Amino acid sequence: MNAQLSVTSEITTFDQPVSITFKYSDTDIAGVSESELSMYRWNGSAFNELADCVVNAVQNSVTCATTEFSAFGLYEPALAPTNTPTPTETPPPAPSATPTIGASPPSIGTGAGTAEMPAPPVCQRQAPGAKAPWIYSAISESPTAIRLYFAEADPPLTHYVLAYGTTEGGLEFGAEPIGGQSSRNYLVEHLWPSTRYYFRIRAGNGCASGPWSNEISAKTVSLVSFRNLALSAPIPSTPTPTPEEPALVSITKAPKNPKDDAGSKKEAQRTVTIWVRDKTGSGVAGVLVRATTSRSEGTTNDKGIVRLPVTGTTEEFAVNDNGFTGSKTVALSAEDQAPELTLIVERRVEYFPVVLVLLVVGAGAGILWWWHHRKR
Repeated sequence: MNAQLSVTSEITTFDQPVSITFKYSDTDIAGVSESELSMYRWNGSAFNELADCVVNAVQNSVTCATTEFSAFGLYEPALAPTNTPTPTETPPPAPSATPTIGASPPSIGTGAGTAEMPAPPVCQRQAPGAKAPWIYSAISESPTAIRLYFAEADPPLTHYVLAYGTTEGGLEFGAEPIGGQSSRNYLVEHLWPSTRYYFRIRAGNGCASGPWSNEISAKTVSLVSFRNLALSAPIPSTPTPTPEEPALVSITKAPKNPKDDAGSKKEAQRTVTIWVRDKTGSGVAGVLVRATTSRSEGTTNDKGIVRLPVTGTTEEFAVNDNGFTGSKTVALSAEDQAPELTLIVERRVEYFPVVLVLLVVGAGAGILWWWHHRKR
């Protein structure tokens, strides 16, 4: 890559760093850990990693800053070239082509000999199977944290990777790893209060990556909330139901991806059975449950059961237990015509936000008083 001041004048260095962005496809990085991609610049004898690189997993791009142009390549740091070729006596000019991921880099040099740049490394690990993890629940546990529950992906896998953002499809942030092969839930922390986030997860096997999961969203609770209802969900299992008690949510096979039904003009309505229990396992009566997406609501009976009509495969349930409120987003299997769900509720009175609000109000009043008397 080079820059021309004119037809005959070439610019090779810059006083201030310039940004350079490389695009790639999912096929280009097969077997490579996307979040660890970095850009390397050829200095005539070896590849040097550029600093301050930003990976955008949604746009499939890597952006870095550089003060010099040359040949560039994208690598995972653990697999970056380490061998140093022997340069020729003739200083190499800037190459006319930029190597892409998975392609052999061009040779550099003129005259009697050339210096060949090393070929890009290839991940030797087997990629996880075709079935991606399935995020079936997202619950706001505090103004700055949301817990995700997900079903396992196809092996082989060694860890899971998280990507999330504040817009649908906009995965601006990430974390890796978020757990090993047996992980089934993860608490995403350091979020903004009263903000909706969108999440995806995928499996990794060393340097090899699997497909992304479904996308699910949840909103953090307000910082100024006094009567919160903490919601949690049991890890999916396969209990034997009795006539008096519906079975819990069970994910024993890969749920159908909602995108498979994208061509359907009208989604069929079905009824979800919801158990509301306290931490001891007893049913909680009189709890108002609202399916906000499907716009249906109902109150639990004396056994803590309510049945609501829903449409679609993703539903957000808002729960109100005598003024204590909470919410939970659930991804329902498209194949399950009679989904069942258990919610475990716990009332919490948040004292810290009250103290915080009083401090802020008191500080503001003090500043106004000082400013008013200072004017006199």
